[in-house]
Parts: sequence; structure tokens; C-alpha cells
Amino acid sequence: MSTNQAILIVDDKQPNLVALERLLEKTGAKIVRALNGNEALAASLREPFALAILDVQMPEMDGFELASILRRNEPTRSLPIIFVSAIYTDPSHIFRGYGAGGVDFLIKPYEPDILLAKVEFFLLLDRQKRMLVDRAKIEKSRNYLENILSSMTDAVLVTSPDLKIQTANAAAKALLQCQQK
Repeated sequence: MSTNQAILIVDDKQPNLVALERLLEKTGAKIVRALNGNEALAASLREPFALAILDVQMPEMDGFELASILRRNEPTRSLPIIFVSAIYTDPSHIFRGYGAGGVDFLIKPYEPDILLAKVEFFLLLDRQKRMLVDRAKIEKSRNYLENILSSMTDAVLVTSPDLKIQTANAAAKALLQCQQK
């Protein structure tokens, strides 16, 4: 299945990225890899992501710091983040992950089917969000065009391909001596 969705995966260990990418290929989403926080930030400027999966322990910028930066930028403010870690597994680090804006925290080795189910859920949420945004844009455009149509003093009829009248402005109704609804 081909989608416009993308998932950002960040880990400083190439084998972890390869394994995660192979698992996530099943979703049909585009997978974008980053080996560190700076690469991840650059990728987030290039395209929108439906989800980010961040390793916690990385040199220079750990996953918590990366999440904090992502949360400060408008385009990634609400990006769902799943943290994964093999080392930081105690409750204080898990709570820190949630405090940094994570929606989940998985401990390595994680169960692949569980991660895949969580990813599928967040991809579904992203598709629904996109659909709502598209509907809102359509409704805004519709209202805009209806306002233009109703304010026109020239008679305007909007017809279907089979020439049935779909909409008529007040001037057209007056010209045709129709009662306005």
C-alpha cells in the first residue's frame, strides 16, 4: 500500500535502524532514517512525519533533548514520539520520556508485533487528522465561494454536467422569478 505518510526513525546504531526499517516496511509508510538528533531535525524541516521513533541514548543529543526541540517547533509540536531504550529502563527515565512529549516508551528488546500495532494506530490517527484538515479546507473554500456568489449582483446559475441547476444566487432567482429558500 502506498501512502504519503512518513515515519522518522532515529538511532545512532545502523543495525538498529536497519532492523526497525525492515519491521516498519509492512506499514507502507515512507521510512526516513537519522543517525543523530541533528539529522533528525534536518529531516523534520524537509517533510512532515506521522510519527517519530527515537532511541534515547545517543551521543551529542539524546532522544529526550531531540524531543524537546521537536516540541518547540510549530510543524512538529504535536508529532507523536515513541521512545525506545535498552539502557534507560527505570521508571525515572520512562517518566522523563513522557515529560519530553513521548506518547510511549518501549524497552529493547521490544516485541516487534506490539511496536507494529502501535505504529499502525498512530498512522491511522494521522490519516484521520489529514482527512479532517482536508474537510475543513474544503468547507472554508465552499463558504468563501458561497459568499462571493451571494454577493454578486449579476445572475449566476451553477449547473451539474446534465444541466440541472445546483445553485442560483439571489439575482438569478429574481430574474427567474423563483422564491428564495
